[in-house]
Amino acid sequence: MSDLSSLALGFRLLTAAVAVFGPTVLFLCLLRFLEWLRDDALVTRLTARGMDPEPEPAPVDFLSPLGAESSSAPGSGEKTRETNETDDFPG
Repeated sequence: MSDLSSLALGFRLLTAAVAVFGPTVLFLCLLRFLEWLRDDALVTRLTARGMDPEPEPAPVDFLSPLGAESSSAPGSGEKTRETNETDDFPG
């Protein structure tokens, strides 16, 4: 193993450099591409024109607040309807 030629050593060093720096370069290229895709000027123009649609309400927006009278969050110290005991942890 000690009689590696300079060509074989160069090949191994090149392979190691590609293995170390390749993923980093690819990630940075992907990051630049995603920033280019974002195109803030286009988003600003569409919003100014009113092309940005209003978000539709989710079903959870129509639900009453949980725990209003029927139950309470664990650890809140309030009494539950079923057991009439506090649900705080001892200590």
